[in-house]
Amino acid sequence: MACSKRATPFTNEVGILERIVTLVGPPNHNKVDAAFVASDEELTSAWIQDIGIPATSPGTPLLNGCVRKSGRTTGLTHGRIDLVDATYTNTNDSCLQSPVFEDVVGVVADDNCGLCDGQSCGQFVQGGDSGSALVNSSDQVVGLIFARSNWAWAATIQNVLGELDLTLDLSQCSAQGNDWVVSTNQTIEGTVSLPANVIVENGAILTIAEGAVLDVDFAQHHVLVRNGSRLIVKSGGRID
Repeated sequence: MACSKRATPFTNEVGILERIVTLVGPPNHNKVDAAFVASDEELTSAWIQDIGIPATSPGTPLLNGCVRKSGRTTGLTHGRIDLVDATYTNTNDSCLQSPVFEDVVGVVADDNCGLCDGQSCGQFVQGGDSGSALVNSSDQVVGLIFARSNWAWAATIQNVLGELDLTLDLSQCSAQGNDWVVSTNQTIEGTVSLPANVIVENGAILTIAEGAVLDVDFAQHHVLVRNGSRLIVKSGGRID
């Protein structure tokens, strides 16, 4: 980590860096480029923007399987796993003289796996999307994005958890009891259960994709779409 320095303290810190995978240069190989931050539950959530809460247990990346991710730069994009158990050399990293990663996953954008706002997604990831969870069609987390070249590169979630000595158990996770306020365009895919009010505002559009379900306990909560905002339910989607 000696190749970079932080000039000024962050003012929006969300946790404490507890564990980090130390990368090695050639001839040694890496499997993961990741870290673990311990954070207060009030500052983080199991909810992935545009995707929702993943399945309770992680999955395995499968060749030609459809996946999606929600990243800082490109938001929600859809793709296909084009490579598994692959080897990738990061030639952009001069600090470690092009570190090599093995047992990684290569993903390409694929319109057959899903469109982005009705159009081709183009690139699956761009700079700034690293750290995005790779989620399969069964809503399982299968990997973690860490780099890009002709492919978007992801470490398998099994390797991430193993290297950081973590487990991933979302069985106790749900949306927070406070209102879920949608102030930017969001798309629900899969089944999302919300023990909370849903409020769409600020001109945002909340879309329930084909076959997706927004499960709200209407005995205790409500869905409110403020003036100028929209709630769109695609064919086969529903609100229960």
